[in-house]
Amino acid sequence: RTLGTLKLRVDDALAHQAGDAGSDWHALEGHVTGRVRLNVKWRPILMDGDVAAGLGQGKKLPAPAIGFVKLTCHEGRGLRNVEAGRKSDPYMRVLVQNTVLGKTRYIANSLDPVWNETLFIPVHRVSETLALECLDWNRVERDKPLGESMLRVSRLLGRATVDERGDAVYAKAEPVEMWAGLRQRSGKIKGEVRFRASFVPVINFDDMLTEADRARGTLEMRVGDGGLVIEPDEEAANASHSSSSSSDSSHRASNANGTANHTNGTANRNNSPPEHHVPESIFSGTTSSGGDGLAQALARFPRLPNIDYTQFRAGVLTVATIGCRGLVRPFAGVFVSVSLNGNRQAPVIETQPSRRRGREHMWENELAQAAIPETQFDSLAFDLKCQPAGVDVGSDEMISIGRVEITVADLLAQKL
Repeated sequence: RTLGTLKLRVDDALAHQAGDAGSDWHALEGHVTGRVRLNVKWRPILMDGDVAAGLGQGKKLPAPAIGFVKLTCHEGRGLRNVEAGRKSDPYMRVLVQNTVLGKTRYIANSLDPVWNETLFIPVHRVSETLALECLDWNRVERDKPLGESMLRVSRLLGRATVDERGDAVYAKAEPVEMWAGLRQRSGKIKGEVRFRASFVPVINFDDMLTEADRARGTLEMRVGDGGLVIEPDEEAANASHSSSSSSDSSHRASNANGTANHTNGTANRNNSPPEHHVPESIFSGTTSSGGDGLAQALARFPRLPNIDYTQFRAGVLTVATIGCRGLVRPFAGVFVSVSLNGNRQAPVIETQPSRRRGREHMWENELAQAAIPETQFDSLAFDLKCQPAGVDVGSDEMISIGRVEITVADLLAQKL
């Protein structure tokens, strides 16, 4: 239970510290007599403007995803019991860089739970590691850890080679299915979980487009049987036809094995039908360093061609929560919780509470990603809530202001 909250600006804390004796005691919000004593010391440093601007960001914004891990948590056995008079209520959750990206339901009163739930976890680098944690669910107290196991993304990839440009190319690998022991904080193994994991790469349009395609800025594609079909540019086709009646403006990049075949980063051209198969053995992502704001973060994402994205069954969706307006009355401490398919226990993102009171609120650098397994059926829900003074985010005491839900198919139809 929260007894009180203290929010203090750094310059105010320094002013208190330099004041009269006893001024380093600060009153708690939501508490009549409670106070907290702080001892603040300032040590300035010299740094360039870019580094200084990045310090105020407060969180690391996600980079473009290279794909997602499809992880099915099947079952556990012999789990640790942390309850008195009954058994644990275990569930699984997946973290990447200390951020929870997926969570199963809990199984009540069982040390041999069966979940059979599939999670989709966005990943951004081959070097990333998924932390598979098993916890005991509690309604009031903090959930208790039952152990964890680590899964490297590189383990889900096939043999690596290097192409003509020096980029790493990975062969498609079979899914990994195994029992993994759960390591306790003491280092001992107690209990194990069975899961199945596979890596699904995003489509790398840069490897599919010619320089002429990039120069045009837009590209028409459609999903055909077994791959993508690039629609030829009418003006380019007419110009090519006038110079040679036998020329063909279609692109095709496939070989007998159904994998991508590239030369100097451009697709091969011939007189075959205008198909371009999705590369199964190639994936990439932008690896340049990030900026200090939302605009710089979004600038790192590759520019997508003009495609009807509702044709794709799955993908990785990046969501930036920017603001709200026109509320029925002024609110303070407003934040947005974004969830996929109504799963409020594992939200895609929860913004920081707004620092102002009013009918309109804005947020900065609130960027998150969600793996979308079924674009035609999945939906995003945006819950607008208010955080009363002295109440933690996530508490049942949150005030609900409103909610909007939109299907991923509708978002893609708007070509976001």
